[in-house]
Amino acid sequence: MYVWEVRAPGSYLISGRVRLQVPLVTISGIANAQQISWSPGSLSPAVASFSSFERFDRPWQTPQIQVSGGQLEALRIVRLDFG
Repeated sequence: MYVWEVRAPGSYLISGRVRLQVPLVTISGIANAQQISWSPGSLSPAVASFSSFERFDRPWQTPQIQVSGGQLEALRIVRLDFG
């Protein structure tokens, strides 16, 4: 489980890279929960990217990303400014 603090309300883009370890990998704890299915040996390296747009109305929220069947290798959180 990966936890971070959102210091300011607003819209965010969350993206990351996951190393796949089993045939069905689930990424949850984000608004756009995802499942990645693959056949071992078919991808070299066995990694996949994901992204999700999130909206937080209060500061200091602590979303929790959970990866089942894989390992989170990279995570990027970018606040979106539409102004």
